[in-house]
Amino acid sequence: MRDINDASALESVHAPTSTCSWTVNDVRELVWRKFGKRACWLQIQAALALYQGNDVIVCAATGFGKTLTFWIPLVMALEENRDKVSIVVTPLNLLGRQNVEVLEKVGISVVAIDAESAGEEVFKDIEAGKYSVIIINPELLMGNARVKKLWKFKFGSKILNFIFDEAHCISQWGDFRSEYRLVGELRYILNKKIPFYAVSATLPRMVLEDVRQILRLRSDTVYLQRTTDRPDIHLMARPLSFSAKSFRDLDFLVPKIPEGYQAGDELTMRKFVVFFNSVREAEDAAKHLMRLLPKGLQHKIAWFHSVMSSTFRKDATSALRNSDLWGLCATDAFGMGVDLPDIEIIVQWRATCSLCTLWQRFGRAARGSGYDAVAILLFEKKYLREVDSIPADPKAAVNASKRLKRKAPGDLQPASSKRPALSSKPVNISGCDDHDMTQIAVDTEQSDVCVEKKLLIEECRRRYLQVEACTKKKKGRAGKHDMERGSPMHDYLNAHLVFKCQQLVLRAYFDNDSGPVNDHIACDPVSLTGCPRCAPQDIQHCCDMCDPAYFNTLLRIREDGFQEVEDEHGGGSSDSGGSDGDNADAIIIARKSAVKKLKVTKEVVLAREELYNWRHEHATARFGAGLVATHGSHLLMPDSMIDRIITCAQVAKLPDLNSLIVETGWRQDLAEKYGMSLLTVVHTRYPHQNAPVPRKKKANENSVPSTNTASRVMHCSVCGGERHNRRSNLCPMKQKSSNPAVNPAKSSLHQAPAVLSPPISRPSFLAAPPSISQPSDSTVPSSYNSSSNTLPPFYQMLLQRPLLYPQFPSYDPMQRPL
Repeated sequence: MRDINDASALESVHAPTSTCSWTVNDVRELVWRKFGKRACWLQIQAALALYQGNDVIVCAATGFGKTLTFWIPLVMALEENRDKVSIVVTPLNLLGRQNVEVLEKVGISVVAIDAESAGEEVFKDIEAGKYSVIIINPELLMGNARVKKLWKFKFGSKILNFIFDEAHCISQWGDFRSEYRLVGELRYILNKKIPFYAVSATLPRMVLEDVRQILRLRSDTVYLQRTTDRPDIHLMARPLSFSAKSFRDLDFLVPKIPEGYQAGDELTMRKFVVFFNSVREAEDAAKHLMRLLPKGLQHKIAWFHSVMSSTFRKDATSALRNSDLWGLCATDAFGMGVDLPDIEIIVQWRATCSLCTLWQRFGRAARGSGYDAVAILLFEKKYLREVDSIPADPKAAVNASKRLKRKAPGDLQPASSKRPALSSKPVNISGCDDHDMTQIAVDTEQSDVCVEKKLLIEECRRRYLQVEACTKKKKGRAGKHDMERGSPMHDYLNAHLVFKCQQLVLRAYFDNDSGPVNDHIACDPVSLTGCPRCAPQDIQHCCDMCDPAYFNTLLRIREDGFQEVEDEHGGGSSDSGGSDGDNADAIIIARKSAVKKLKVTKEVVLAREELYNWRHEHATARFGAGLVATHGSHLLMPDSMIDRIITCAQVAKLPDLNSLIVETGWRQDLAEKYGMSLLTVVHTRYPHQNAPVPRKKKANENSVPSTNTASRVMHCSVCGGERHNRRSNLCPMKQKSSNPAVNPAKSSLHQAPAVLSPPISRPSFLAAPPSISQPSDSTVPSSYNSSSNTLPPFYQMLLQRPLLYPQFPSYDPMQRPL
């Protein structure tokens, strides 16, 4: 495969059958006119290479804009009045419906074929050339008899390209979706010159090689790779603190019900998605989280999986987009390609997936500009290791170190690979300056650190290839995940042993240090800093190992036990409560305040105008007037965040900079630089109050404000005291009753009765007790009156009921301990 990264080479890339040449500026102008978006350098590279007739593979981060590259060659052909059709192979029907909505808005005829819509009428329309884009799943593409008939007609000559969305599924889903293993046969069924386009955000070396073999890609395949890092996603991995069946580790997702909450009040919280590998687990977890909410809010959480109807899944996605849902407990049916801008928490429940699947699921977070997100992996404790069980070869490491130190920094090459494109570019090491690699040779100490990390990454890459090759040979139940010692997922869970950073594991596995780092300059040569979308982003908060201080502010230990929703709120009581410290390891995210939805009034319109002007001024100062005119001032802050600021300012929830970050989820680097200026504008219109405005009381409510703000306190039913019950040793009444000097009658019941003489014989058992002398032993009941020869009432009762005792002549109840 070859890699296209040179601007001069791209200017000469043309479609062989087109009547005019396409330049970078021509493509960019066309995309802007059709889609209203500015095409970036990688998108134009892929489109021109594909339009030329080459097979193309693109690997870039989630949210980069890979889907836009599907349609650029098609609109180029339509611009030249060529009757062409693009066929998109997608693993999920949801992705197909999502693309239909996008294309219909720009006037491109499209049809998504699934099991429900694959009727004869649809195929007649396809043969008649009614549609320019056909979206289909691999089962229908390779297994439907009506689809196979399309290749026998003139329709085959109209095919512009085949596009394989989420191409890693070709390799990883081939075991349980066997049609994916057959898609390469299209090379022999149709014209071999039809280009194949494979796109994914997770194509490690083994997966990429498998995709190449299955699709039978040609030798001139163009491979375009960019880093899959997501600096706006902060990583965390924690072992489960409770039983997996209880789902108590997910309780931090549920919002705390504010004091004074009434049915019908609107609450908000951070959007979340929890991913499961089991449909049953997704439903059970959603039901558990619902029980922690009042009855009127339980509909805010739902489950989402392939068993649900397509209408329900479409409605649930729209509800989450519109903030009518707070969160979903989902399977992969909500996974790849779902594009929601403001999901702020992604949780993977248990380590039941591969690292590719994990990164795809984490990639659903923070897809909108200006948003940050937290991605948490909650895994089983059995996978946690305290010591590294995979020793390295010290001799090989020393020899490799000597070889690397003899080379110049620019000559550093990755390990040999079957991908020529990967070995043609210098490698950047985590911890080194990506923009100035010459510093490695200047600073000896830094050079040693970079070489050490280089060795570590290369050693782990070789180990990953060996482990995955061995795992691939193992035969087992389709879809079953096996945690291999030394696998990428194992290293991610135990990053504290070797890597000391979870991002480093991802870079080693996905080859994120390969490929060019200066595309942003070629994308926007007018600007000194280049294109802000293509530019390498600094990782402000990498993971909980590299930046524990940030996560200490983001996450706090829940010391008062999990939340209990009382019956007056309409919800059930959580069985995960407790105050004995058994859940001291549970975590809770510092969540947004629960406020009502913003109502657009005249005051809100004026506040929006002031904040829009502030945003435009500071966005122009940061990015320049040209970039703001091209991309818009939302590069600094989206419109939805401005509405959130107004909503919180109306109820005095933005007193300081830290509150601004928590309430809006704004990037910390932007907030630290522009936050105080923003708060000045906000406080001018909404002066901050030291205390929140109390809610209005009802007519029948007592005028005296309630002072019971603490949780329910235990009361004793005997003494009326707090924090104990009648059986507790802390009860003063129990201490009083157990003291013989205070309560002699009751103490006699807890002591062994005195040995009395003479023994009472059977004939005199029914008669009055004889004269009894008081022994000196202190065990004699203190209530016994020797002067009157009377026994305590309890013993008198026993003497009056002789039939309750065995008929033994020498038996005396006074001599038997109670």
